[in-house]
Amino acid sequence: MNIREKLSTLHRKLVISYDEGEKLGNITNIYFDRATCSIQGVSVAPRFSMSEEESLVSFNSIQRLGKHVVIVSDKESLEEFPQETESNSLRDLKGIKIVTEDGKHLGELLDVNVFSKSGVISEILLYGPKKLKIDVKRDELSIGPDAIIVPAKYQKRIVNMDTTTERGFVIHTGKASLTVTESIKNALAGMAAKMQLPEEFETGDPSIFAKGKEEKISQEANGRKLASSK
Repeated sequence: MNIREKLSTLHRKLVISYDEGEKLGNITNIYFDRATCSIQGVSVAPRFSMSEEESLVSFNSIQRLGKHVVIVSDKESLEEFPQETESNSLRDLKGIKIVTEDGKHLGELLDVNVFSKSGVISEILLYGPKKLKIDVKRDELSIGPDAIIVPAKYQKRIVNMDTTTERGFVIHTGKASLTVTESIKNALAGMAAKMQLPEEFETGDPSIFAKGKEEKISQEANGRKLASSK
């Protein structure tokens, strides 16, 4: 099975050498080979610090993209960082326009999924959230500095992403809100019982507050009349 990896999840992951079992640092960025539309490598910095010590680990040296760590062959996997690689980072590609060869704008790049074994881009994730499945082997794509050009037929490949998590959050928020409302009603009921207030107070009927205000105004007016009569 060719598992897909969401590239942004690699940021800050710990890199460990297989042979020595040592921590080499943390991933600071991911870089692409624009010609092959695949991962060229990842930059690694000790203790996640952006400095001149930053090194490049080529994708061929990565043995495993784990959930919590990335395993590379050995310490020799750390290469000197080439300057020409800097403009090909995922960070630089984020927000780049996706346009068809006939000039239709499909969206902006948010993230990408790649095949974990080959490092080849399998899907482009767009703001929306939406995703666009691509086929590098069959179709010709062009990744430029300002736009990614895809075949015209890709316009029909855009689909909405699974929003189960978002729906779950909404449902969770709804339940939380309901619980808070019930708590408030219970508190009001308790206050009404102690103070022997009308039943309407327990239900949160806003009219009871208006009635109470009117009664208070009436009482104050009667008090002023009695004071003036004396």
